Amino acid sequence: PIHVNGYFELSSNRRDVWWGDDMAGDGKARADWNRSIIEDIAGPSYIRLIEAAIRTKLVKPETYEFLFPQRSLSGPWRLLGDHLFSGVRDIPVLYSACAVSGNNWVAPSKSILMHDDNDKLLVEILSMDRLPLVLLTSSELKSSLLKHQTCTNISTPDLLRRYYSRRKNITNGALENAENKLKYAEYLLIYCKSDLSPMQYSSLSGCQFVPLASGELGSFSVLPKFNQSSLKQLQSMGFSRLLCIHALRVSKDNFDAATEWLLTNRYSDEASTVQHGIDPYLVCNKESASLLRKNAAHTFIDIDMVNDPGLRKFFISGTVSSALNILTLQAEMLPDIVARAIPRSWRGKESAPWDTNTEHPNLSWFTDLWRYICSCGDVRGSLQAVAEQFCIVPTEQGVVCTLSPSNSVLSSRGLDSKK
Repeated sequence: PIHVNGYFELSSNRRDVWWGDDMAGDGKARADWNRSIIEDIAGPSYIRLIEAAIRTKLVKPETYEFLFPQRSLSGPWRLLGDHLFSGVRDIPVLYSACAVSGNNWVAPSKSILMHDDNDKLLVEILSMDRLPLVLLTSSELKSSLLKHQTCTNISTPDLLRRYYSRRKNITNGALENAENKLKYAEYLLIYCKSDLSPMQYSSLSGCQFVPLASGELGSFSVLPKFNQSSLKQLQSMGFSRLLCIHALRVSKDNFDAATEWLLTNRYSDEASTVQHGIDPYLVCNKESASLLRKNAAHTFIDIDMVNDPGLRKFFISGTVSSALNILTLQAEMLPDIVARAIPRSWRGKESAPWDTNTEHPNLSWFTDLWRYICSCGDVRGSLQAVAEQFCIVPTEQGVVCTLSPSNSVLSSRGLDSKK
């Protein structure tokens, strides 16, 4: 796209620049002279020309691409092109409409090119994060920038996994957008796992793509391993499954330390919350989700709120549970569910004050709880797991209480059969 004027040594027909690598004597000297003109004068001048045109606004974002070679070059001009693409690598000569620095011109080495220029939703997401995204209209220029490794960052799944695993909160970023963040996170998860085999899902660790029932986003993480025999021992002492796992992880798989933690913290707030890097997010369906939605919506995924069928299979996959902090709810986890859902003042009590007008847990919640217990494969086992530990029986006397063999017998007469 430019004219090069210089004292070149010409071929015998006076129409071509003398050029070649297999020469000796006078011919080699003439070729070396031409090479020196291009490398030492024309190349640096071409780079300064582009810099000056951008700095003085002689070109616009819509036209600056014409300053670069748009087709393959040969002979001495190929050397000029190589010198140009190498020389501008760290100079701000590419336009990014969304760069965060305030100056929309970015260096190719710091820019990101789209893997798929037609992926409009991904462009929207990355633009909201104000990444140095460069959208080129010339496919030939894009190919040249990549061929010469002038640009090395492409929006591949791998690059985005690395970016989102380290990303912090961004004011007005895509994942902070109240209206669309769940949609964006779902799309990013589909994209970022697209090149992974199930055995590589741990590569998603750190990515904030987990759609929680609260409407917020959680981050994937790889959880510490623990001894299964230690887990069984702790459960045999009457502690719930998830609580035992939490104790083992915070105690670095030390059985005695885990036992001490359980005895001290069984009814604490820490025992009923999700600690990042320690506890899994639970995957719940409609029935179990209703138990946690009011008090613990930030601790689980409502699978019915996940739009993509492929992602629904992903979240309930055993491979995902093995690799990341995602765990499908099982009936044996019912005590942990109840512990998260009930007020702190009820934990460890045989009875507690309760009013039918209480917002939570209200009568509807207790109805859902008992329906869930009755839907379990082992109704007797599920009931025994929570009956004497938690206040799960609402009364008309203004209290809610536990259920044990010493309690008065309840008669079903007069109860609404529809409930």
